Amino acid sequence: MSPFKKVNLLLILLTAFQNLVFGQAAYNNCDQALALCPQKTEFISNIGADKSLCNFCEDDFTACFTPNNTIWMTFETNATGGDVNVTFSNLQFQVNPNQGNQIQATVFEALAPCDGTTYTAVGTCVTTATNFFNVSALGLNANTTYYVVVNGAKNGGATIAAEVSMNVDISGSGIDRLVPFVSIGVFNDTLCQGETYTFYTLLTNCSGASSFNWYI
Repeated sequence: MSPFKKVNLLLILLTAFQNLVFGQAAYNNCDQALALCPQKTEFISNIGADKSLCNFCEDDFTACFTPNNTIWMTFETNATGGDVNVTFSNLQFQVNPNQGNQIQATVFEALAPCDGTTYTAVGTCVTTATNFFNVSALGLNANTTYYVVVNGAKNGGATIAAEVSMNVDISGSGIDRLVPFVSIGVFNDTLCQGETYTFYTLLTNCSGASSFNWYI
């Protein structure tokens, strides 16, 4: 193999590795926002994220900060509503020439899901975070879906928005986990001897943080 072909193959492999490690997360898009549950730490990243800026798009907002490379999370308040606190920790910034090193975040209520023109900022506005920080939203309505948006800043004249990996946790009276409820069903409830049936479960009250075992 010629040296030229070897170099091209190396570049292809390197690009594939970078895309695998730093590819966009699904929650780069608001309609695939990562669901947050209390007592469950998520590891998130806006590395490789972008913005969707057009009329009625997810990043069509001006509250708190100007979108650059947003990622989205979501949560639903419990039956009583109340205060919610979103904690970000273990921030690990990408360090590149002309890249920002501050993170931005807030909480939105949306009349129409992921339509930036319908957002109302209900959380504290954080625009210059470099390490552990909180976003608080007080007195939230019961049984309501809210969105948490995280964005990289172009601070200090940077031309590249900040990219960071970090842990996120959610807590508070408005999100404190209720006792999970499980219902069990079968698609065909007429059971006959010798036939096989598939049963299913439906978990509610932040089911993403629940686990269960089957016993007969």
